[in-house]
Amino acid sequence: MSSKEPIDLQRALRFLEQLQDKVNLFQNSREKAILTFYLEELKYRFWHHTLPYYCTCTDLDFVEYRWKENQRKIVGLFEIKNKVSQKCVERSQPQTEIQLCIAKSLNVPLWITTFDLTEKYFLLEQLFPLKYLRTMNLTEYSDFLSNL
Repeated sequence: MSSKEPIDLQRALRFLEQLQDKVNLFQNSREKAILTFYLEELKYRFWHHTLPYYCTCTDLDFVEYRWKENQRKIVGLFEIKNKVSQKCVERSQPQTEIQLCIAKSLNVPLWITTFDLTEKYFLLEQLFPLKYLRTMNLTEYSDFLSNL
């Protein structure tokens, strides 16, 4: 789908409501809360696509932070791609430029993480301040995040 094609917002919202009905089967749980949060975010994304073509935005998937010196400190910005989405949707140059601008402004690392939990690997690409690429297994990636 081209970013210039019109969005049928009502159709998209009906679909998200159907998904919410499935999510509600979780009853009161952390899974339900997380899924509901992301469904709400999708509603905003669909709505934003109804704006004129020159209204563009991007997001960062995760802002990792830690308690340091009795305050929250941002330790890294992450864009997350799963193996399937990486094949279907390449990072756009403007998106990467904006994310780099944010990372540089905050002086924190920016990583692109491509993952496959079935095969249990993570491909970690750091874009700022250094550029490197590293493949990790689940334990290595967990340790990496824990030690930021």
